[in-house]
Amino acid sequence: MAEQKQLPLQRVEEKKETEVREITELPKQPVEVPIDAETAKQLFQKYLELESILDESDYTYFVRYKKEGKWKLMRCEDRKQARAIARKYGGEVLRRKNKSAWRKLARFFNLSVRIRDVKVQQMESKMVACVIAIATSPSGRTSEGIGCASEDEREFAKDHDLIALASTRAKNRAIADLIGFGEVSAEELEAEEK
Repeated sequence: MAEQKQLPLQRVEEKKETEVREITELPKQPVEVPIDAETAKQLFQKYLELESILDESDYTYFVRYKKEGKWKLMRCEDRKQARAIARKYGGEVLRRKNKSAWRKLARFFNLSVRIRDVKVQQMESKMVACVIAIATSPSGRTSEGIGCASEDEREFAKDHDLIALASTRAKNRAIADLIGFGEVSAEELEAEEK
């Protein structure tokens, strides 16, 4: 039996050429709404009712109040505590969806979410992680979310915790943007607490 030689692995890069075409005339078809107004209202109502799949554990409560001329933000254990603190300091209660809420909504809409890029770098005297996540719907629509986290926001047990927080923020943003619940998530407000 003849001995087989093992060939060294080589990286093969495919060159792609970009085609540039000049558009000389605009399409004659105007952009059309794919459904009528009544159907759109019904679908939007179903969309709003969707939040009923979330429970209290899918929310984090904060109180925003002014102290010595500066705005402060305090994280609370629950709605009851948030209301009591808001009354005491004359602040407002903020309810924000947390990671579990965004993951439930992503599952309901059958979205896939992946990380496109992770960067960790030293900025001044602190480490900062930035992550880009992409959410994709079954129809092919996509949305990118960028999330960053700085080590001075809280005590991190391990280096990867910084990346994990940035990842959560990026995914939450990508999901929120794609499905239209474009609000700030609980993980975003935690950064303002300091």
